[in-house]
Amino acid sequence: MFARDVDDLPCVELMYPGLDVHPADTAGLVARPEGGYSSRAADPVYGPRMRAHARNAFAGRFHEECLDRPDA
Repeated sequence: MFARDVDDLPCVELMYPGLDVHPADTAGLVARPEGGYSSRAADPVYGPRMRAHARNAFAGRFHEECLDRPDA
């Protein structure tokens, strides 16, 4: 699952390794790590899935900045 941040520089960032972790996090069943949206990447349980999704979605990074197009 991705988080979308549009406050400063718009970006999309990997937040959860799957749809199973979001409801568990919302219910307080899994610990919420300190740090940014993609901080679960350092978790020994969720990290491998987060890194696999980062490789597939963002060429190995955990976020993508959405810059304005000059021709838009």
